[in-house]
Amino acid sequence: MRRHSVRGVSFYNLTSVRILLSPTLRDVNKTGPKASLATWNAGSMKSKISSITDLIIEEKFDILTITESWLNGDQRDDRTIADLQNALPHFNIQHRPRQHRKDGGVCLLSHKGFKVNANTIDNYCSFEYMDSNFTSRTSADAAFFLELLDSAGFQQHVDEPNGTHRHGHTLDLIISRKTTPLVSQVSVLTGMPSDHSPVKCVLNITRPSAVKVETDSRNLKAIDISEFKRDIADLPLSSGPISDLAERYDTGLRHLLDEHAPLKHRTITLRPHAPWYSDELQQAKQQRRRLERRMMKSGSMIDRQLYFEKCELYRNLLDGAKQNYHRDQIENCSDRQLFQLIDRMCKPSSSHTLPDHVSDASLAEEFAAFFNDKVRNLRDKLDNLTPPDISVNVSAHCESTFTHLIMWTMREFGSS
Repeated sequence: MRRHSVRGVSFYNLTSVRILLSPTLRDVNKTGPKASLATWNAGSMKSKISSITDLIIEEKFDILTITESWLNGDQRDDRTIADLQNALPHFNIQHRPRQHRKDGGVCLLSHKGFKVNANTIDNYCSFEYMDSNFTSRTSADAAFFLELLDSAGFQQHVDEPNGTHRHGHTLDLIISRKTTPLVSQVSVLTGMPSDHSPVKCVLNITRPSAVKVETDSRNLKAIDISEFKRDIADLPLSSGPISDLAERYDTGLRHLLDEHAPLKHRTITLRPHAPWYSDELQQAKQQRRRLERRMMKSGSMIDRQLYFEKCELYRNLLDGAKQNYHRDQIENCSDRQLFQLIDRMCKPSSSHTLPDHVSDASLAEEFAAFFNDKVRNLRDKLDNLTPPDISVNVSAHCESTFTHLIMWTMREFGSS
């Protein structure tokens, strides 16, 4: 048997395996704007939702992966998820908490133009893990780790001189297959409220188009009530069967409603929703960018301190503007609007996803067949049941007159 001289591995024993790319990865090298991705170790998401949404809106990310989310996976996360949904209606949110631990957990925020499926992972009795960081690519441990990735056909893209952690280590990595030119333009962002910096990259796949929703609505507030009542009273209803009268009345009401408040069909493009963003925040962000450029150019500790102080000031302004916006909404809404507002702020919207199907007609037929079979099986079970033998002793003598009726007064009835 011949053996390769490098690394002591016999490549002649390896078999080439064909890789089937997902529909998204088949878009590699296609023309058009490319999708962008970022990953960030948040160290708890709950108090950083404003910063997360601001980051996605500013950088126009299509995918954001968050590690150390510290979410619980139950109703305690409703406020956090609802806050994300209100600001990012064009994004899907998926989360997997760490079981029986407060820390850990991963969260994926992805554009609704992407179809994301969660992988099912079996439970294992044991597994291998390692804790690695890059202080220098020339160190023995870093070289061994990169060699391990290379032997498996992977490559590591993050190469930041200052690292991704505040202590200068490179702890946040982006790894991809060598056979697929998927990742490019990797860079590290600063200014987020965590010891870790977000790492962003450009994916060599087409950016999804804007999410559009079709809605039908009527402007019921514009109806003239007095005129509407008069038109209802003038409906031509003659005598006849009750069913015919009800049908004619229903048809007449529909025509009147279409006349007074026509049904309008609209196509709405879902976009980020941050109405609390103001000119003051824009100016603070511009000052933050100027200090960031000065810090990157000089590298001095004084400029670094000034930049991070400005980042903290901007985050405080952002949180304050958001709180003031919601406070004004609560103070200026009616009782009914208040309940709707609180429900929207504290309860995440549930999306009822239909199963995969070729067409709407075939899916409807599958649903109909399922319920037909269910009803037929229930009927078959009822027909095959043997009725129980129930015997009741009935007295042959029955009273035909109220011979034992006693007249009670209200006083006697109340004291009984």
